[in-house]
Amino acid sequence: MNERLVQNFGFVGTSCTYKTRLINFYKERYQDDPSIAFVPEAARLFFSKVTDVDRFSEPIQERVQSLTRVLEHSEQKEGVTRKYCDRTRYDAPAYLRALGNIAGAQRLVERVALWTPQYDAIFLLDPAGIPYEMDEQRTETSEEREQFHLGFVSLFTEYNIPYYLVSGTMEERIERIDSVTG
Repeated sequence: MNERLVQNFGFVGTSCTYKTRLINFYKERYQDDPSIAFVPEAARLFFSKVTDVDRFSEPIQERVQSLTRVLEHSEQKEGVTRKYCDRTRYDAPAYLRALGNIAGAQRLVERVALWTPQYDAIFLLDPAGIPYEMDEQRTETSEEREQFHLGFVSLFTEYNIPYYLVSGTMEERIERIDSVTG
């Protein structure tokens, strides 16, 4: 199967920006369409099994990034022409960058450049206006949440990675994404 024929759409951003809600919305919308696949969030899967680690250390983020790649490729099935990814391979370097590990972020960005397919569109979901809700996996403060958002913006800007900033209500976010994805 030629992976280049598959459109890949990634949803990125810090915690509580409607990434998973949007994925679930599109799952419901396209539930009867076998040509559309959905890639689950690697970090949530990883940290549900691996605990008591420095979540934002370079070695751990590298493992999360590798799991993201595995999950994306596992959804590369015959007949699939579009994939919606709950997070991307750029999340790990964005988090490292936000925390000041510029060299680590660069190493992980360079890994992504070697992997295909790339993304047809990356949607960076803006945390502005969305209440932050902590849980067993979302442990950062509101200030760290904003820092991580700025880490994505900084990473994408520095490496000329095209992205769409998506903000507003859930309905406004859907409208923006639909305008890009068709």
